[in-house]
Amino acid sequence: MRGRVVKVETDKFCVDVAGEVIICSARKKVKLKSLVKVGDIANIEFDGANYALWGIEQRKNTLVRPSVANVDAVVMVLSPIPEPDYALADKMLINCAEKGIKCILCANKTDLNSDFYDDIAFQYGADAVVVPACASGGDVAALRRAIDGKFVCLAGQSAVGKSSLINALVGSTVAESGSLSAIERGRNTTTKATLY
Repeated sequence: MRGRVVKVETDKFCVDVAGEVIICSARKKVKLKSLVKVGDIANIEFDGANYALWGIEQRKNTLVRPSVANVDAVVMVLSPIPEPDYALADKMLINCAEKGIKCILCANKTDLNSDFYDDIAFQYGADAVVVPACASGGDVAALRRAIDGKFVCLAGQSAVGKSSLINALVGSTVAESGSLSAIERGRNTTTKATLY
């Protein structure tokens, strides 16, 4: 069978095969545990008792952070709070350009600063698609149009609203979201890549 890896656990892999998520272990002799990424196209088989992942197909691209493969685009999320890490955004733009991956910058939490989107668009508009969003208000229409029909991953520093954007796009709470610390820094709520 063939499917897309949707989650990588310590010793298990969740693979979507025609809409059904199958939990697999890796073949011991293949030693794929450290190589398999969310987004990989995996080959699995049933041995009569369990499902085993025995190989992954050649990737069209791969990223280390976030650890994903075969993406059409990366959505780099920035927000006015916590203070934007422009060096991280620059690195992501360069990394995507080197790998031939489209990079979309999402200016989230526009309700906190009405000029934030304009500032990001002015700074990065010549190099990337820039879209506004307000996940807390459910305003993700521009982001939805930008990613329509694409396999994308969200990236960005903690607490910029990646999980909230996923929940707003999906229409229900599927990703756990956290809050800012007392010094307005993010807490690492999401620690593993997951495909929704």
